[in-house]
Amino acid sequence: LSAVGVLYCAGENAYGQLANSRTASQRVAIPIEAGGGLPYRFVSAGGPEASGFTCVIRAVDSIVGCTGRNGVYQTGHTPTTDYDTLLAPVTGSLKALTGSTGRGHSCAVALDRSLYCWGLNDHELFGVPRTTLPWTHIPQRIPGTATFSAVSAGSHTCAVSTLEELFCWGSNASGQLGIGTLDTL
Repeated sequence: LSAVGVLYCAGENAYGQLANSRTASQRVAIPIEAGGGLPYRFVSAGGPEASGFTCVIRAVDSIVGCTGRNGVYQTGHTPTTDYDTLLAPVTGSLKALTGSTGRGHSCAVALDRSLYCWGLNDHELFGVPRTTLPWTHIPQRIPGTATFSAVSAGSHTCAVSTLEELFCWGSNASGQLGIGTLDTL
């Protein structure tokens, strides 16, 4: 992402994650014209196990858009069709300050500083049991009253509140939540 908001992408592109209207890999970073060449202010590429998707935040209106692999709704679109190369807005046209793409889910800090996540609800990544909501293309507000300034998604999710408190939840198979046990929160 350049200083003036031009998005450059290169690499594997089997799912259209480079947003260049193709599915061939790209070895040299080229400017992405998706969305009519709108400037962007944020970009994040999906994690290693569900790689193949990219999310951005448009600079002009703060709308979150995603493209690429969508097997568990991680791009915020329905149906779960891959090769969505348009960086289309997520369902509901969520407006955000920042965000993160994880293993099979995405999260964003909305303009009101609430936190939303969508995609695979593995390990209760949305703050509700997986049996209640296994996956969704609709951004889900994370329960609670905290407001946030940053988020990082992976097999778990961590977010920093506006009071500089760290909240983490989700998978804890390797102790990544830092709670002294291997329990999932």
